[in-house]
Amino acid sequence: MKRTKKSQLKQNKGITLIALIITIIVLLILAGVTIAALSGPNGILSNANKAKEQTAESGAREKINIAVIGSYDKTGRFDSEKFKEEIQNMGGSILAEDDSTITVEMDGYEAVVDKETGEIISIEKSGGVRPELEYKLYKTDGTEITDGKVYDEMIVTIKVTNKEEIDTINSIILKDSEGTEITKEGTITGDGDASFKVTKGKTYTAEVKGTTEGIEKTGTITIVIKETPEDWIVTTTSDSEWYSYIDANAGNGETAVAKVNAPKLTGGMTPIKYVGSGSSTLTGSKWANATTSDGSMFVWIPRYAYKITSGYHQSGTDTTGGTIEIKFLKGTTNEFLDGSGTAETDPSKITYTGDSQDQWLVHPAFTDVEENGGWDTQLEGIWVGKFETTGEYTNGDASKVTVKPGENSLVNMTINEQYKAGKSATFGEASSELIGSHMAKNSEWGAVAYLSQSSYGLNGKEIERNSEECITGGSSTKATIYTTNAGQSTTGNAYGVYDMSGGAYERIANYVNYDSGSFTNGGSTKEDLYNASNPGESSKYKTVYEASGTSQSSSYNLAAGKKGDGVYEKSNHYNSSSGSWFGAYSNFPYASIPFFYRGGYYANSNAGVFYFYSSYGNAYSNYSFRVVLVP
Repeated sequence: MKRTKKSQLKQNKGITLIALIITIIVLLILAGVTIAALSGPNGILSNANKAKEQTAESGAREKINIAVIGSYDKTGRFDSEKFKEEIQNMGGSILAEDDSTITVEMDGYEAVVDKETGEIISIEKSGGVRPELEYKLYKTDGTEITDGKVYDEMIVTIKVTNKEEIDTINSIILKDSEGTEITKEGTITGDGDASFKVTKGKTYTAEVKGTTEGIEKTGTITIVIKETPEDWIVTTTSDSEWYSYIDANAGNGETAVAKVNAPKLTGGMTPIKYVGSGSSTLTGSKWANATTSDGSMFVWIPRYAYKITSGYHQSGTDTTGGTIEIKFLKGTTNEFLDGSGTAETDPSKITYTGDSQDQWLVHPAFTDVEENGGWDTQLEGIWVGKFETTGEYTNGDASKVTVKPGENSLVNMTINEQYKAGKSATFGEASSELIGSHMAKNSEWGAVAYLSQSSYGLNGKEIERNSEECITGGSSTKATIYTTNAGQSTTGNAYGVYDMSGGAYERIANYVNYDSGSFTNGGSTKEDLYNASNPGESSKYKTVYEASGTSQSSSYNLAAGKKGDGVYEKSNHYNSSSGSWFGAYSNFPYASIPFFYRGGYYANSNAGVFYFYSSYGNAYSNYSFRVVLVP
């Protein structure tokens, strides 16, 4: 049947309306999909914004890396001061700085940069508020631990101290050093935002994420659960009470506190501070102290230059020596940290007027000239054993070698065994190389002794003698070491180095290279103290003195070229019972007795920090040694 135009029009109109409705529905669906595709979590717009942010972050990172590259000096060392200048020249800013990091802002991004290497540790969008954290330790019964003692199991509470500035705390987690996350415990004290069970001997990192105005920031804090020496507690590198090298001649106030290279913690070292009896009234310099993973104690000797202002190549009386001045140096340079100039680096260029030194000399122990007593690179400082070495050394096993107070000094070893023990001692770390462990050299002994005699130590006063036979710190009662025996320290208080006068004799990693010398106790291979195939070669672990035939006196005169060691500079005779400063014994090694020892014995009236004597190097019950670490 043939359709009329009217019916066709009516039918067409019906189809059009249905189609229109369907079209609208489809468009709405498509619009929804498109909106989702554009604005959803993985949408086009979201991905575009992410890409834009990533591009912006990459740009900021690239600029910071350019600043890092431009901040290495000729020796390949990262110069953090130069880096800060580069950042500001590129339009960035310095937000914060501590002992180990610099926080900078560049193009809307905030980066934390390692102060030693220039590595970008983290980078985040600027803004927001970073959670600031503190922690407290409690016994499992809820009693707060305030005396620094460590128990097998404890509870740590993590608290966000600026919580009122943060919109939302998103997470609080605790991880051990292996990265394992610790399960939260019930809050037993109510003092923290979260509590966790921790165990002795471990290190943990707490991380708190908080969001403010849409920007998430992470706050972290390190928690060390380690046994500390009696009367000492673990502190942080940012604690203003950790150390202060005070000039006794500069009066009171901040001007008396010298700028020094910040102590470089190596391996599992932890900063500690003294809280024992008398700590609240303690005076004088506080040299930085730290413990290794096994609780051994070390003291930081920062890089410095020195000038002997009186007493060069002189002896002294029982109560007097000469005078010596110290200026601390910037980084690994020869620039004075107080901005007053530079020091000479070549010992051969030092001259004297009478008994006074004309030029400032960078102490050789901090240099990279091994034959002068240096290391294999320039150093910002060294960690010196706070006491004579303690612990055990059996059949070449140095894993139990320690440096602890109130214990028997490690004795009955040949000088070569002491040398090897120093090089292989780990102090609880993964390896001795990680911490640069070694037997002290004359130069390093001198670095401690000179600083002690300066206004940053005893200020010209002789150190007191440890009158206890081979007991570190002069007493098996540890609290007494830091009070009654404080005068035996290089600072006259708990913060100095002990046992440098009396106690046990201390052998040193040095010898005089006599052609006919008796070196049996020094070994014979390149791994030993005495290397028979190349006996005149010094290394970072030992310093060899030149000999003049077999003459003791002539060889002593050649030692004038060795600076900073407290031998020729601080004495006037090759063999005298009172030839050194403060009337200490001076006895330069003989051809038949080619090794050194320092400090004297507990019963020697002429013991002292400038005491030196010749040694056969054989195993005796009253000869010990000291360990030095290089970060």
